[in-house]
Amino acid sequence: MLTGKRIRLLPTSEQETLFRKSAGAARWAYNHYIDMQKETYTRYVASGGKRREIHPRGRDTSTYHPRFENPRAINGSAKWAATSSNRPSRTPTGAMRGFFTKNRFFPSSKSRKRSKPSFYVNYESLRRMNGGFRGERIGFVRTSEPLPKLRDGEHYLNPHISFDGKYWYLSFAYDNHIIPPRTQKNGVSVGVDLGVKELAVCHGTDGTDTTMRNINKTRKARNLERRLRRQQRKAARQRAHNIDHYQTITGKDGKPARKPVWTRPLEECRNLNKTNRRIRLTQRKLDGLRDNHIHQMTAMLTKTKPARIVIEDLNVSGMMKNRHLADSIAKERFFEIRRQLEYKCRREGVRLTVADRFYPSSKTCSNCGNVRGKLTLRERTYKCEQCGLRIDRDLNAAINLAEYVPAAIGELKPAERYGKRK
Repeated sequence: MLTGKRIRLLPTSEQETLFRKSAGAARWAYNHYIDMQKETYTRYVASGGKRREIHPRGRDTSTYHPRFENPRAINGSAKWAATSSNRPSRTPTGAMRGFFTKNRFFPSSKSRKRSKPSFYVNYESLRRMNGGFRGERIGFVRTSEPLPKLRDGEHYLNPHISFDGKYWYLSFAYDNHIIPPRTQKNGVSVGVDLGVKELAVCHGTDGTDTTMRNINKTRKARNLERRLRRQQRKAARQRAHNIDHYQTITGKDGKPARKPVWTRPLEECRNLNKTNRRIRLTQRKLDGLRDNHIHQMTAMLTKTKPARIVIEDLNVSGMMKNRHLADSIAKERFFEIRRQLEYKCRREGVRLTVADRFYPSSKTCSNCGNVRGKLTLRERTYKCEQCGLRIDRDLNAAINLAEYVPAAIGELKPAERYGKRK
């Protein structure tokens, strides 16, 4: 079974400089590829879609090497460019494929200031050594923990070196040769209802109820968010004090817009750079706090070895349209919870069931099965109109999800499945 792993690196100052140069070369190769694809796509649209050219100068995207287009890499003055550019451009090719097949936006260029520094390491030359590893053109690099051992003839898959604002990491995948257990046919079914008030309310068919708190409501998370806002206001004031005057330009929509002209270049403002670094470290700590809480919740659910776990197919993009709850919903990271449950259930031998998007788990009475026509967000207690049941709405939804049966309803319309909305 393939397993992903991320290990912190302990590079020297020379190696860290090499890492930054290699990340810059990878970013340049990505942007260069995207620019060439944009030029090709523009010509394709202008010709009415009659040209079959998929890449400028008749090259195929699957065998395109960005380093051959870099003049500094050709003349050998930038040997570090080969560290990250000796691989075909699979990442931008995947972005272009998503643009054509998944209706995504056209891939944009990576910014030197905002993109995450990362680059690819040749998997064939990556070797595990005592205290670290040895890579092509980067030499021996110390790590905080040893790399997992591999069998003869195996390699670490898709290794990348990245920087998260404080530390450098090596991420890769490898085969641990562990066969996941078979899923149980009979056993406990756990329903998980995700929400904003509480991160998750869980109910098992054996009668156990578990509530996972919302980490964003804790004192530690609130203090970090308050610190982040204070630092961002300070950075805004420092940028405002550095404005000399405004220049009138034409915006993207064709309307006139104002562009600030700085007294000094922002790269030379040392106090502003220090403030931006503090902002990145605070955001990093806040993201780590949320990720750790989600990992703990998903590990708790899967390691109890239930027969199945039932979650909802949430329309997160539709929920984000509520401007009063959009920020809170974004902090909950519902898709990340589903992603972690998918691979952890597969690893632990637990069957993961995704309930139908139109299944009324909150409107259905867990006692008699009556479906209410309307249930507002303000009503936190579910009151059944037939049997008189009074129960917390999140717990009621978790009970219904635990008993969810995916019947043969795939060919029916939502109104035919669960009745018309009143």
